[in-house]
Order: sequence, then C-alpha cells, then structure tokens
Amino acid sequence: MSHSDHPAIRIATRASRLAMWQAEHVSELLAAVQEAADKRDDVRVFTMIASFRIYRGADPSLLRLLLFSALEGHELSDMFFRKRHRMFYEFLAGYIARRTQDNAFRRVDPLLAAQSFIGMIVYHRLLHEIFKVPQHCSPEDAVSGYVDMFLSGLLKKPSGKKRIRRPGTLRVRCAEGER
Repeated sequence: MSHSDHPAIRIATRASRLAMWQAEHVSELLAAVQEAADKRDDVRVFTMIASFRIYRGADPSLLRLLLFSALEGHELSDMFFRKRHRMFYEFLAGYIARRTQDNAFRRVDPLLAAQSFIGMIVYHRLLHEIFKVPQHCSPEDAVSGYVDMFLSGLLKKPSGKKRIRRPGTLRVRCAEGER
C-alpha cells in the first residue's frame, strides 16, 4: 500500500478539502447570520448555524480528524476548534446576551446556553456520523426540532403562565422509520 493509499492519509486529505470548502463558506454564513441577528430573527439565527453542521450527505471526515487530533493532543485540534467551532458559540453567546437584554430570553449564562446549543448539534453528528445510529427523521426536521426545543427553553415566560405558544413555531415532523 502506497503512502497516499493509507486510510488515515485519505481521511486527512478529504477532511482538508472539506475544511477549505467550509472556510470559504463560513464568512458568507456569518454575514447571513448577522443579518438575521440584526432583525432579531431568533429561529433563523439558530437554524442557519445548525444547518451548517447538520445536512444531507455530511462527510464525517473532518469530524473524525478533529476528534482524533483532539484525543492525540495535536495542535491541529486547536486550530480547527478556533476556526470552525469557537466562533459560532462566541457569536451565539453575544446574541443570547443581547436578546436577554431585549427581555426576549430569560436570564441564562449566555456562554453556557450557546455551548449547550452547539453541543446538541455536535452530539447529533456524533450519533449519526461516528456511531452510525440510524436517523429517524430528515436533517431539516432534526434542525427544526433542535431549534424549537432550544428556543422554547430560552423564551421568557410571562408570569403565571406555564408555556408559551409562539406563532409559527416549528414542529418536528419526524415519523418513525423515516430516513
């Protein structure tokens, strides 16, 4: 087996190409997310970020490389984390803090809330891309479900009310066995 045919080299090459593609699209994504944030469009902000990580045909190579490099203590892990992950939860933390000041979200630790949301997305990817757990709904329905559950937990509840019904609340349309 030649050096370039080694599975680790193939994974690293594929992950490198994917990382370059994502880097080109991250600035476009952040501009669109900022536009939605300026409009205080909570659902759109969280949906765009989640959809960047959960989508049809996702290649697990970059995630595998990130996990491997983190477990091995490689400097590549820090670079990937800083350039591909931290910016999202830092942006979300700022957005959550701003929406809390707007009195739209209840008081929470903004960084912890942002990390929790990103954690849901990363866990989804681990389950389905690394551990090969079969998906029971489409990526789009998974994203809308995560966004709805997360935002329902952040919304400030009026005094004396148990639950808020928001117009246009996204509902998960996952049916058992749907792929």
